[in-house]
Amino acid sequence: MKKTGAALARFALEQLGVSHTFGIPGVHNTELYDELNASDSIQPVLVTHECGAAFMADAFSRTGSSIGTLVIVPAAGVTHAASGIGEAGLDGIPMLIISGGIHSESGRRYQLHDIDQHASLAPITKATFRILSHAEVIPTLYQAYRIATGGEPGPVFVELPYNIGNFLGEVAEMPPFVVEPLAASHDPAQLREAARLLVEARQPGLFLGWGAVGRRRN
Repeated sequence: MKKTGAALARFALEQLGVSHTFGIPGVHNTELYDELNASDSIQPVLVTHECGAAFMADAFSRTGSSIGTLVIVPAAGVTHAASGIGEAGLDGIPMLIISGGIHSESGRRYQLHDIDQHASLAPITKATFRILSHAEVIPTLYQAYRIATGGEPGPVFVELPYNIGNFLGEVAEMPPFVVEPLAASHDPAQLREAARLLVEARQPGLFLGWGAVGRRRN
């Protein structure tokens, strides 16, 4: 079947339960914004500056029920958003960052917004991806989400080049997102020791990290 990269990205985001995106449309991601606008489950929130969008996505991840997601233009959009992305990286906040990208097969340099976004974002993200084919769109976004939310959470960047996002390409399937079961990561002996220390403490207190968010007591 033939789908635009933008349509595939919309499908993936819907599968991931993304409810809101934050950012600004531009030359490189117009088709993706058209797809988001047509979605029944995703509300694109437009901003006047990408830095604000990044902090909004950060806040949404901290307080909402789905991952904060940026949809921005490459280069200027990415550099404007870097402060909020860096804050999420320092605080262990999951964030999905999707930007457009230059034409990946033109063979020409110095295109509009032609900078190495991955080198810029590597120090403040858990991982970065550049999609190279329509078949990679859905699996890459699923992988980015798992990395962003797994282990110590953090921001993950995905570049969707103009020629893939805005134009049709052949894909064999559109697989649904499958939630992988969480592996047990706690040591029962350490839990018993922590319980003992709390019981014996004169002024007990708990300092909890992001992993405690949304956890219910048994």
